[in-house]
Amino acid sequence: MRPEVADEFTQLVAFVLAHVPRAGPGDLFDRRLVVWSATVLSVAAHERLVADGELLGALWRADARLDALEGLLLLHRSAGAFRATAGRALAEVEPAEVAEPAVLRALQRLGPPGELMHAALGLLVDEFLEVCARRIAPWGHEAAGAVAPWLAALAEVVPGFGAARVELVRALGRRGRALPGRVLIGCVDNDAATSAIVALHEYAVCTSGQVDYVGMEWDALTRGARWAAAAPTVLREAHARWVAGLELTGLVDGAVRAGLVAPDRGARVVQEPAVRAELLRS
Repeated sequence: MRPEVADEFTQLVAFVLAHVPRAGPGDLFDRRLVVWSATVLSVAAHERLVADGELLGALWRADARLDALEGLLLLHRSAGAFRATAGRALAEVEPAEVAEPAVLRALQRLGPPGELMHAALGLLVDEFLEVCARRIAPWGHEAAGAVAPWLAALAEVVPGFGAARVELVRALGRRGRALPGRVLIGCVDNDAATSAIVALHEYAVCTSGQVDYVGMEWDALTRGARWAAAAPTVLREAHARWVAGLELTGLVDGAVRAGLVAPDRGARVVQEPAVRAELLRS
């Protein structure tokens, strides 16, 4: 089971989102990625991206409707398709020009923040494609080879996981994203086993069957913990470390309110990270 390197448009969107400090569970902001981007972009492009990211972050923190910007990952299937629209205002893009017209309409309803994000992507795309060729493609080839054996090991114990489409995205770092039919992960610090665990979690999100955030994430955490328990030792240990490092206070509070976990057990999940994996799977 070998992951693919995500297309250049997906790489571009994640790269820009990693420069937007918006806070909350979906935040992709990564200071290390911002430092790295300064080494691969021109000074002018980097300064512009950082400034745009700070402005978008401030707008996003003030208005949760900007969560619609996450949909940009679905808007196009390739950088070529995006470049055909990049020179125009977002409001002028037609549904026939995108992969997901519903996503386009949601982005257009945002008004200026949507236009700002679209412009930031458009101004960066040409230079970023060079970065993809020089830096991201080689990284992706190496990361795919490192992660593949751990994904294959998980496929032995997780129903349906072997058929999942797993894609590598440089800007995700230690994070992941669950999209319809796609699992996006990063891979950093030669920690391929943890990247496989992130893929496992995002696959659990994709297949949870829940419709609200709390239910989906809680279901994914508990099922993922049970799956990881049956995995080889290296993966079990990687899962225990990964889940111990998560900030789960808000999620657990929501799970308690929804009746998904008893208050005393929820408190232990938050307060005892060393045994969190065991608590989640039992």
